[in-house]
Amino acid sequence: MLLVPSHAPRRVGGLSIGTGSVTVDANLIQGNQAGGGHGGGIRLQNVNGADVSRQNRSGMWNVQITNNMIVNNVAGWAGGGLSLSDVSRSSIFNNTIENNDSTATVGAVFTSSPTQSSFQPAGISSELHSPGLAAATNQQFSNPTLANNIIWHNRSFYFQAGATDATGATSTTLIPTLTSQAGYACPAGANYWDLGVLGQPQASPALRLNPVHSILSDTTGYAASNLNTFGPTSVVREYCNGPRVNPGANDTTPSAPPVQFAMQPAAAEDEGGNWIDLRFGPLSLSDSSISSGNAGYGALVGDYHLAAGSQAINQVACNQSSNTRISHDFDGDARPQPTCSIPLVSTETFYDIGADEVSAAQGTVTFAPSPANFETITVGTTKDLAIVGTVAGASVTFNSAVLSGSTTFSIVSDGCSGTTVSAGSTCTITVRFTPGTSTLARTGTLTVNDNGASNPQTVALTGQGARGRVSVNPNPVAFNAQPVGTPVPLAVTVSNSGAAALTINSDAVTGTNFSKGTDGCAGITLQPADTCTVNVIFTPTIGNASTGSSNRFGTLAIISNASNALALFNITGTAVQAVVGISAPSPLMNTGGTNVKNATITVSNTGGAALNVTGANVAKTAGPVAGVFSVTGGSCLPTANVQPGQSCTVGVSYNPNSTTTSSTGHLVLTDTGAATTSQNGTNFNAN
Repeated sequence: MLLVPSHAPRRVGGLSIGTGSVTVDANLIQGNQAGGGHGGGIRLQNVNGADVSRQNRSGMWNVQITNNMIVNNVAGWAGGGLSLSDVSRSSIFNNTIENNDSTATVGAVFTSSPTQSSFQPAGISSELHSPGLAAATNQQFSNPTLANNIIWHNRSFYFQAGATDATGATSTTLIPTLTSQAGYACPAGANYWDLGVLGQPQASPALRLNPVHSILSDTTGYAASNLNTFGPTSVVREYCNGPRVNPGANDTTPSAPPVQFAMQPAAAEDEGGNWIDLRFGPLSLSDSSISSGNAGYGALVGDYHLAAGSQAINQVACNQSSNTRISHDFDGDARPQPTCSIPLVSTETFYDIGADEVSAAQGTVTFAPSPANFETITVGTTKDLAIVGTVAGASVTFNSAVLSGSTTFSIVSDGCSGTTVSAGSTCTITVRFTPGTSTLARTGTLTVNDNGASNPQTVALTGQGARGRVSVNPNPVAFNAQPVGTPVPLAVTVSNSGAAALTINSDAVTGTNFSKGTDGCAGITLQPADTCTVNVIFTPTIGNASTGSSNRFGTLAIISNASNALALFNITGTAVQAVVGISAPSPLMNTGGTNVKNATITVSNTGGAALNVTGANVAKTAGPVAGVFSVTGGSCLPTANVQPGQSCTVGVSYNPNSTTTSSTGHLVLTDTGAATTSQNGTNFNAN
């Protein structure tokens, strides 16, 4: 509540010292209560007094009330919006005075009955001048200059106490009895009394205020320039005072206290002099029944800016009296829009009625990016996206920004709500996407409420959590057949085949004959499609000399933050070697006699790897000293490369050196076959 007071006259019939000149401009005065008196929104009291006698020297004090939104206030007596007492000179221009209530609950209005009061003016109330001011000004009451105001649907109630029950409680109510509607909608059946002088009847008063070019609930008896066409869609959003509960709950309007006391029209020990405890709501400027993240959260339940197509737009011509011309509106926007032509021409330009001047060309807002795609991000991380609103055409006032849909989206910072952005400028709302541990696609909507064209503005939000995925090439890690004894490296390409960053914590190689070589992967992060390399080494061995090949198996294990967090890839390889077969001499060398015997021994490779013979000799195991074995050549020497399934020969001879005693020997090869470097053929006899 705004109070502009001065002390009362020091003596009966005297004059107050007055308040001085005061200007009240562009304020939102909402939700106030004057429980024990007048002026729920603004109270002007003893503004003029001694200044009247000095008016030839310094002029009378003047109060100017302009561009204010005086809405949803309550007075226990009269003037729920605005009250004037001993105000000889005042100007009230371009204000929105709407949905204020007077409840007639103070003791002074119980004049004809101790249990029932009477209707009182609700929007603007005026009082008779004090005797001293009336005599000095030759005025009967406070009669301000009223022009270009919206004075609409200000409700007047009276209070009634009923029967007393067995407990001593008295039933009480406000008349008319109204039932609140869902969403703070204004109920039907109200008694509207926008303007009045205290002590005068609502219908056909002898003393009345004189508004011009204004919007009134009832224009009967007022100047023809006033209008009575208005409604809920004429402003962005309105509400009526009601219960102290969330919208949708039924209750009387305003809500009665839970316990009532006996009514006393005489003075009592409380402010209103009647022991009436009046309570009303809402207690919040936004709908407290809507949870964060849901559509409509944070939006104002009362926004009295003019809506597109409002009957108040362009109703007051520029050629009206200069004392109604105001250069700006509630938001600081210029009046009128477009600017009045000078000199005036046949194409007239108009002011809007009320506190808000709507731009001739309503501002537009374009948000980008729209839709806002957060794309895919690694689960467990977050991504912020700046959504920039660009204003064009005219300034735009942003009221609120709310999110609906998936709770994975949140507003980190809001540089738009509560600001007015001029044409050509921008504001930014930063939204964060937090997928958590889920890889599901998520959607949401950012809704921005403003006074721009196409309000509200919406931006679709999409995002998806993702993980990297480990892939290797080749897969499986196959070495095929490799000869024993020589380490063979194989470069394995590790790639991120997923849709998010992949961090490799560690990798390891296990299995017989397999080991890890140079590692370029452990501890690095791969973006999607990026690669790294780890070398796997196969060192083939075979423990059994008679086996030509042996299959080996291992595992490449990669631990990461991927969807396949422990990725196991098979390693295969075959260890192969030559297997040597040594035949008996051909022809046989035990034919007798003392002549030299020559023969050929066939060496075959029945293994899986090539056989290289690096040496051969015949070892004598028995016989006379004179008998001598020797190698005479053959295709196996020197170092023949005998492929698997192939064979070579070794020529051998025996010289008995005149002895006829038999000797025994066998071929000894030095080669790459089997598990040892020497191969012994079967013993044979020679004589």
